[in-house]
Amino acid sequence: MALYCHLILHTTYIFTHFFYVPIILAAYWFRYRGVVVPLVLMFALLATDAWQANDVGFIDDAIRSCVFLGVAFVTAFLRSSALRAEMALSRSMLELKQANTKLKGLDNLKSMFISSISHELKTPLSVIMGNLSLLRNMAPIGREQEWTKMMDMLDRNSKRLSEDIDQIMQLSRLSATELKKERVHLKDILDEVYSEYLPITKMKTLDLKADYGSSTIIGDKYLIRLAVSNLVSNAIKFTSRGSVTLRSKATDKGTSISVTDTGQGISPDNQKRIFERFFKANPKAPGTGIGLTITEEIVKKHHGRISFNSRPGKGSTFEIILPRGEKSAR
Repeated sequence: MALYCHLILHTTYIFTHFFYVPIILAAYWFRYRGVVVPLVLMFALLATDAWQANDVGFIDDAIRSCVFLGVAFVTAFLRSSALRAEMALSRSMLELKQANTKLKGLDNLKSMFISSISHELKTPLSVIMGNLSLLRNMAPIGREQEWTKMMDMLDRNSKRLSEDIDQIMQLSRLSATELKKERVHLKDILDEVYSEYLPITKMKTLDLKADYGSSTIIGDKYLIRLAVSNLVSNAIKFTSRGSVTLRSKATDKGTSISVTDTGQGISPDNQKRIFERFFKANPKAPGTGIGLTITEEIVKKHHGRISFNSRPGKGSTFEIILPRGEKSAR
């Protein structure tokens, strides 16, 4: 096109209006290789002008052509840089995808391993717990009191181990668990939790208080009950005197469920890690340290949020807020 316009039509518009178009396109499509042909062509045209001594503003055309070529080189450089960045990004995306696939595989393997080990522990433990009730009635004559204390100790530790195994199994299954959506009457759940822990609080001479009315949410009844149960269990575990209060109320943000205790509270350093897996503020305390982790995961599955307020020596309040309506189970 350039040769035709310049040599046949004898027009100089090729230098002022059209010459940059093929140069820029060639530089964009073919990068540095696309600049070679326009470069040769430019010198051919300018050499023709110089040889024919045509008054076409030779100096202006030469400068303008050099500017166009400079723009072409910049275009080629930017295009090459962009392509290199795209290739690097593609490689990174591929590596990330492969890493995610591998990570998911390892996570599934871990869950299967934990579930298998937990099941293998649960079976013989169930046999042991079943035989403990029979052993209670087989106390040696004259050692009934000592025998009863020993059976009580075995029973407590067996139940504690069973609860720990249950929690580990719950955590391993939670990520793959689909919510069983249903209309949940929150009062029924809180009544069940209250009735379950009332005998325990009486044994510890604690006052278990209830302050909740009737409300309805959409969600998984079993998981919501498990989340509330974990909070109440923790509150009782770390409260030696005073009370534990289970509350529920409707707020602008959703339905609030809170558990308040008058226990030992949580130190500021430990508050930062309170929802970490297997973290225990007191390593000697019973339990696995995953109760709050499970609760947080359940709340997230319901698109809710969990928060707490604690003062060392004054007690703690944990609050769950679940969205009302379908939002809580989407």
